[in-house]
Amino acid sequence: MQHKKWLYIFVVDVLLDLIAILFHREELRLVTKPLIVILLAVFSWLSVLQKNRLFWLLFSALFFSWLGDVFLLFDATIASMFIFGLLSFLIAHIFFILFFLHVRRQHHLQKISLPIVVFVIVYLIALFLFLKPTLGALQIPVLVYAMVLCGMFLSCVHAFDLTKNNAGKFCVAGAFLFLLSDSMLAINKFYHAFKIAGFAVMLTYALAQLFIVVGATRFLNKNNYVTG
Repeated sequence: MQHKKWLYIFVVDVLLDLIAILFHREELRLVTKPLIVILLAVFSWLSVLQKNRLFWLLFSALFFSWLGDVFLLFDATIASMFIFGLLSFLIAHIFFILFFLHVRRQHHLQKISLPIVVFVIVYLIALFLFLKPTLGALQIPVLVYAMVLCGMFLSCVHAFDLTKNNAGKFCVAGAFLFLLSDSMLAINKFYHAFKIAGFAVMLTYALAQLFIVVGATRFLNKNNYVTG
């Protein structure tokens, strides 16, 4: 169980990153923020015994998440970094979607939860209309990103039978926290900055990545997937 030590290091790194946010130590965040996803990637690499196609979808999502984290470290000083960060996370979510769609197909699930789909669509429209007056030229990029993010959440919710699959519960919790984290980030950036935004966004983001990775690695090992 040597791989579990990387989760302990991850927790320490996240705590240091949150402390750096509270005390405005941006130089420390140049180290702690990129390490968040790197540590989870190392954990996933050591945890998953069989590096098949499904694993590489997860690993690719983590790579582009890491890239997004690096870009967003500099978005306050270099405006284009926000677009690069947005694009990186959009690609990351596409890989997450592909991962969850593969899981759904392997589970032979057909049912769609209409109330959840309607709720997510209404939430997406409401949040976009709320932010639209302040988005300016970023209206289309933000809308596309929000649609893909919501698609990631819906694909995750419909990938597992949550009455039987504990790994799925971790993934769904992570996908929900991703939705929450990015919503707070958007409100803080485009509508009105609030005092604990950086702390809240980073905490929910780190937990989102943690839960998805833990759930996905448990699922991969339990099912010993061979996807070709």
